[in-house]
This record gives sequence, C-alpha cells and structure tokens, in this order.
Amino acid sequence: MIQQVAQKRRKRLLQLREAQRRRRTRLKEEHKAFLQIILTEDMQAALRKLSASRDIPMHLCAAELIEEGLVRHSPEPLPTSTPTLDSANGPESIPRPQPDLIQPRVTD
Repeated sequence: MIQQVAQKRRKRLLQLREAQRRRRTRLKEEHKAFLQIILTEDMQAALRKLSASRDIPMHLCAAELIEEGLVRHSPEPLPTSTPTLDSANGPESIPRPQPDLIQPRVTD
C-alpha cells in the first residue's frame, strides 16, 4: 500500500515537472523580445554594435534611437505626460565612466 502511494507521488511529480518544462518552453516562444520580432538580423547586428559603443543595453539604445527619430521627424514636441528616457529606468540611470579628457588648468 505504501509503495503504491510513493509510486503515485513520483508519477505526479514527474507529470508536474514535465508540465512546467512545457509551459516554460511555450512562454519563451510566446514572449520573444520585441526587438527580435521587428528588426532584421542586419539591423540587430548594427544595434548591438551601437549599444556596445555607447556602453548601454540594446533596448535602451533602441529607445534612444526611436526617441531621437520621433523628435527629428515630429513637427510638434512629444507629449510630456508620457514617461521619457530621463526616468529612473532610462539610459541616464546607468552609471557610465567619464572619458579621460584633459581639463584646461586655470592659472592665476
């Protein structure tokens, strides 16, 4: 009797693990990254390079490019009610090292 209960428990655990694995796989397929859906491979590669050169994540780099394009091609300014890239999650929130620039000395 105890052996049958243990077997049923093992079988149920296996079913649950398999169902979780299938669910994770399905969710990965359903939730592809937005950038991967709308961009070609060449555009993704260019965005990766730009992202690396600016030292910010790809999605923030893409957001900057979109905002720059909207500002450039929009006759009126963007509405201020929507969150901008200056928010706490924007690219400015990522600490970046300052470039080594030679500062002019102030002499008296």
